[in-house]
Amino acid sequence: NRITLRSANTFKVSSILQLSAAVTYSKDNDSRGRNSGYNPIQGYYPYARLADDKGNALPIYFDYRKPYIDTAGHGLLKDWTYRPIDEIGQEEHQIKNANLVVNTGANLKLPFGFAFDLKYQYMNQLADQSDLYKTESYYIRDQVNRYAQSKAGNQFDFPIPEGGMLDAASSELTSHQGRAQLSFAKNWNSKHSLNALGGYEIRNQVTTQQSNRFYGYQPEFGAIAPVVNYTTRYKLYSSDGSATIEARQDIGKLTDNFLSWFGNAAYTYDNRYTLSASI
Repeated sequence: NRITLRSANTFKVSSILQLSAAVTYSKDNDSRGRNSGYNPIQGYYPYARLADDKGNALPIYFDYRKPYIDTAGHGLLKDWTYRPIDEIGQEEHQIKNANLVVNTGANLKLPFGFAFDLKYQYMNQLADQSDLYKTESYYIRDQVNRYAQSKAGNQFDFPIPEGGMLDAASSELTSHQGRAQLSFAKNWNSKHSLNALGGYEIRNQVTTQQSNRFYGYQPEFGAIAPVVNYTTRYKLYSSDGSATIEARQDIGKLTDNFLSWFGNAAYTYDNRYTLSASI
């Protein structure tokens, strides 16, 4: 879904002064589920069946072999089978963007061929993204099993908390930009023409962003797991390696300041020869 609104106006205050203003606002929302579906890179064979004759979902094996899944954990792990049809609706991904741009300007005609222009622009951009993996999604089941820790008596500890997983990220960009310009234009004796301009431009732009991953997320209650151990390296059940639980916690701020002077002049003789210079 996307909406865009724009308004632009010019006001002639007097014969020498003109004002202008324009506002543009846009907003779009993208919401979708995600199902990996058929992907040759993952090694699916071309005519893999996703459902039987009665419409029941059939498994596809690409991360782990069937004999391994059938025996892993002695039945104490989560179902490690990937069924593409069952994954429909198990993930929710949303992206929201909002943009606001405001432009204002003033033009003043001065004596002797001079003119003064003043412009200002304000811009604000907001972006929010959320990725929800529900409890029964293959992504969650795989994460829980990979970090499962075996202990005495054929039992397991599960460092990944029970529940879903929510990745949330947001960013904001705010910009202020101004420009002042003095120009000159003069023609005389039908042979000579002089045009010149000079000005000053300044911009300040600040971008902030943050992202978080929430384990054990329960959307119906708005609850998350109170404690997750991000420092311990756990032996991975499905391999000989080890890893910490991914935190995905980040915050940042970037400030960009821009300042410039500019100037340009051009002299033309008889509409044939031009000499110009700029800084």
